[in-house]
Amino acid sequence: MAAFSKSIPHNCYEIGHTWTPSCTLSTLQVTAGALEVSFKIYAPLYLIAAILRRRKKEYYLYRLLPEILQSTSFLTTNGGLYIAFFCILRRILGRFYSWSAGFGAALPASYLAILLERKSRRGLLTIYMANLATETIFRMAVARGDIKPIKHGEVLLFCFTASLFMFFFRCKDGLKGFAFSALKFIVGKEEIPTHSFLAEATYVKAPERASLEQERPGAQPKKSRASLAVLTRKLIESVCKHGPRHRCCKHYEDNCISYCVKVRILS
Repeated sequence: MAAFSKSIPHNCYEIGHTWTPSCTLSTLQVTAGALEVSFKIYAPLYLIAAILRRRKKEYYLYRLLPEILQSTSFLTTNGGLYIAFFCILRRILGRFYSWSAGFGAALPASYLAILLERKSRRGLLTIYMANLATETIFRMAVARGDIKPIKHGEVLLFCFTASLFMFFFRCKDGLKGFAFSALKFIVGKEEIPTHSFLAEATYVKAPERASLEQERPGAQPKKSRASLAVLTRKLIESVCKHGPRHRCCKHYEDNCISYCVKVRILS
């Protein structure tokens, strides 16, 4: 408790906005900078996601720009309000404390900012920030000497966090709300425990369906001079349709290789 009550004998100009002594001007400048960076992040992200998800023309005309601006305002608000609460707490308390400069200013700024973000993305942000928070705690503990550094410790920590999320995701009533919806979008509905019927039956019928497709008249393409594009397409189709698949796997339409390399873009 003594560490939390320890004060820092500096003002916000000395340890915060060191480029200008004005709190108001620094808040406006940080907000403008955050707006520029946020737009550069979300504009290509949403555009690439829309292209890969094959959105229709109406999406580009009416929904793309509002979604970009909404996510941009979320990140901009987070950056601008942090420096604002950084100065406000210092003026209210009269000085800085170890908790007020970081957690105290970030908590209200993050809460107000997340209210501006779309509800469908809050679960994804929760998963991302939870993993980032555990990594930050690990790095702080290593820097302070509380724990010994471990080789590739960040990777091990990420694997541990991801395994916990997947464990609760697969458990009945383990995850609810935004976190469950986000993980379902990332890993697919096939991983939901209730989506487990006909797994072995589908596995048995898959080779039969493939043989029927081969025996179907007119299914074989006409023989022509093989080109690189044709050979590549045939190779991809053979890997995706005839690759390995265990009878316990729940991804019915894909084998294990094509299912693992499938890319899911954040909504």
